[in-house]
Amino acid sequence: MRILLLALALLAPLGGGDDWKPLHRALHLPQAGATCPTSPTRQLGKWPFSYSGPVYLQNVGSAPVRGEIDVSQSIPDRQGWLTQKTPWLVPASYRGPVLIRGTRIDAPGSISFAKGFGDHLAELRYRTGESNGARTRITGLPGRYRFLASAAGFRAAGCYAFQIDGSNFSSVIVMRVKG
Repeated sequence: MRILLLALALLAPLGGGDDWKPLHRALHLPQAGATCPTSPTRQLGKWPFSYSGPVYLQNVGSAPVRGEIDVSQSIPDRQGWLTQKTPWLVPASYRGPVLIRGTRIDAPGSISFAKGFGDHLAELRYRTGESNGARTRITGLPGRYRFLASAAGFRAAGCYAFQIDGSNFSSVIVMRVKG
C-alpha cells in the first residue's frame, strides 16, 4: 500500500492525475455560412498563426496562408485521412491541462487528431505542464509559450473549428482547410 501511495505522489507532478471531466465543456462553435469565419491571424517570424486568446495555431501547408491548413500535398492514410501538422502555442504561465476538440462547421465532417505517428484520436489531451519544446520567447509575442505538437486529419476541404479548453479559458479557432 505504501508503494502505491508513493507512486501516486511521484506521478502527480507529472500531470498523471489531471481531471479531464471539467474540461469537457459543451462545444461553442460558430456556424459557417457562405464563407468560412476564420479566426484572426498574426505573423510571427515567417509563419502566420491563427489565434483566440490565449491560444495560437500555426497556419501550415506547402505555402502557409493566413487562416488556412493546406492538405493538398498530403497522401491519404489507410483510413482516408489527409493529415497535416497542427502546432499549438499556449502561454507557459498557464501550466494546467489542455483539451483540444473540433469538427467541420460548414458541412458534416469530423477531425482526427494525432500526437504521434498512426494516432487517430477524437481529442487531444495535454497534461499539466506538458510541452513538446522549450518554454521560450516567441518573436512577436509577449511572455513565454508551451509548444504542443500535434497533427490533424481531415477527410475533405472545408471550414473547421477547434475548441481549446483549459481550466481557466475556453477558446475557439476557425480554419479553412484547403485540399
